[in-house]
This record gives sequence, C-alpha cells and structure tokens, in this order.
Amino acid sequence: MTDQLVPNHGSQLYIMDWDGTCIFTHSKVSTQLLEEPQLLPGVKEFFDYASSQGSVIVILTGRSESARETTLEQIRKLGLWCSYLLCTGSNGRRILVNDTKPNSDLPTAIGLTVERNAGLEDILTRLSDIDEGYKDLEDIRNKQ
Repeated sequence: MTDQLVPNHGSQLYIMDWDGTCIFTHSKVSTQLLEEPQLLPGVKEFFDYASSQGSVIVILTGRSESARETTLEQIRKLGLWCSYLLCTGSNGRRILVNDTKPNSDLPTAIGLTVERNAGLEDILTRLSDIDEGYKDLEDIRNKQ
C-alpha cells in the first residue's frame, strides 16, 4: 500500500530509506516511533533539490504497516514530502533492477549506500560524479 503525498512526475526517481538515512536511528523501531525524529545533515536540502527538479521520492522503510501514520506524521513534521511511502516490515537488502535505454550508456539504475546516521550532505556530488563518468564514457564511444 502506498500514500501519494506529493504528485510528481519528474525525470528522476529517488528511493530513500528513512531510519538511519533521513533521520537519526536508535536501531529500535519502538524508540523511533516514540521520540521526536532528528533530521540528518543534508536531508532537507536534498529533498528541496529533488522538489525543485520535479523528481519523485519514494520513502522505503523497514517499519511495519502499523507504523505508517506515525511515519507520515514524522515526514510532515520535519517539513519533508514524498510521492509514496512503502512500509515493508523488512530490513533486508534493497535491490533495484531496471532496463537500459537505447543509444545511451547512462545507467538507468544507481544504488548508493550511505553510512548510518551520516546524512546526505555529499549525495548530490556523488550522483553527479557517477553521471559525469558515464557521460565521459559515452563521449569517448561517440568519437570512435
């Protein structure tokens, strides 16, 4: 089940973990639900950037479906938004699979792992570096 909080149909889709990526995690969901959430560095700026680009943000959390309303309240209280909230109840690895686009070497699926509770201050730089590397590769291939 999903909740569409902000309808966006931009060119970028960001799938974000919530606890430990966007807010400080105490490692216990029960603590996370009772305490005021602490936004991590760079998160608000990243969400503002994504919004300005017309992007879609999906917040994916290992919290159970019963924590949905509390999680939505936390998102709103922190001045953030998301296009969809997925409560999976699972803390396993997240794997994204996508097809390639014809006539492009740019990746259509990118995965980044961030250190727990470190925030997102360097995330845009990291994404830009990845794109630039592939654009350089595409330029080299086009010149051959």
